Amino acid sequence: MVSGLVLIGFGILFVNIAIHFIRKIKAARNWPTTTGKVVSSEVVGGWSRGYEAKVLYQYSVGGTVYSSDKISFIKVSLSFAGTESCSSGKKADAQRIVDT
Repeated sequence: MVSGLVLIGFGILFVNIAIHFIRKIKAARNWPTTTGKVVSSEVVGGWSRGYEAKVLYQYSVGGTVYSSDKISFIKVSLSFAGTESCSSGKKADAQRIVDT
């Protein structure tokens, strides 16, 4: 019985997290667009950590210059090595993000 309640709790937590990110994605569709420039990009990591793309960019909105290294709302790792990235942890996938 306790394990069932724990499972239900995790299910509710997962649904709430999913709803949160769906709302963020829908809101982002209405964001204004602007041009920007990539300041630096590289593939980092290797061996047991896997590889990830590190991209630093700048953009301007309303005369204010912003910079960031976020390339996704969430960091997703498909690698079992525990690396946090938006790629699979494979060097070729990280390089594809850097080259885009």
